[in-house]
Amino acid sequence: REEDKDQTRERKREKKRRTNETSTTSRMSFVGRLANYVLNEFLVNALANSKSFQRFAVRTDDAMRKGNVYKTVSEGASKAKESVERYAEEAKEVAEKFAKEAVAKKPPPNS
Repeated sequence: REEDKDQTRERKREKKRRTNETSTTSRMSFVGRLANYVLNEFLVNALANSKSFQRFAVRTDDAMRKGNVYKTVSEGASKAKESVERYAEEAKEVAEKFAKEAVAKKPPPNS
């Protein structure tokens, strides 16, 4: 009978502890959402009212509509591909050179 009471008390303590943890997590989640909302509102309003940001947005939009951005990205990708191919070829040549040198320096097997 005493053991049952102890188990019941322990279960109540555990339930209370879990309830407190859930409550704390819930409050932290609420605070996080609130902070996210406030910062989002602040950023949106600050950027919407910023002349510099408006100029940046208009210029970026114009550049994208004219295709300048895509052209620049495409050129960069082409140059990167050429560089990779060139370095791969050089690396292959160096590896072949090392392999030939290793074979030439290989001592004859002892009989």
